[in-house]
Amino acid sequence: RTACDSDALLLDVVEAARSALPRPIAIWLTATNTGAFGEGAWREAGPTGGPTYGAFLPLLRDPTRRALLDGISIMAYDAGPTYRPLEAYAAYRNHFQGPILIGFTSPPEAWGGHVYTLRKAVETLGSALEKGANGAMIFAIGKDPPPDPGPERPSPDELLAALAEATGRARTD
Repeated sequence: RTACDSDALLLDVVEAARSALPRPIAIWLTATNTGAFGEGAWREAGPTGGPTYGAFLPLLRDPTRRALLDGISIMAYDAGPTYRPLEAYAAYRNHFQGPILIGFTSPPEAWGGHVYTLRKAVETLGSALEKGANGAMIFAIGKDPPPDPGPERPSPDELLAALAEATGRARTD
């Protein structure tokens, strides 16, 4: 089983957050790209290693604390070109039956050299929705656009508009 020194802190923070913020206030976990990897079918899911690899498994395995969450937003970026966001979705879904969002960011990603083109972002979200995901999260609205924005390197606004259009939702400013 995956474990690290900060497991107890994460569990305590979720409990404290729910205690301070009772329902109907929603608590969402913004979860790292590989945070549900490291066990079971995802024991060696890539990219392996890193400080957050499997970091959310103790929380996800604990049904009492997991039930304190209202949703999960997966940061499906900053993991390099071998990362497979649908595999991450499956790993999180394996433990959590509530709403899950797939997170996107416009280039440049913080590290790893991966870029979501408009086409790839729309395809990824469409596939995730077919598998039961509940929508998308965009990081970060207001992020500086790449110097050469377009379909291959979209700005945050272009990314947001393409994902909204692909899901049939009108964009509002």
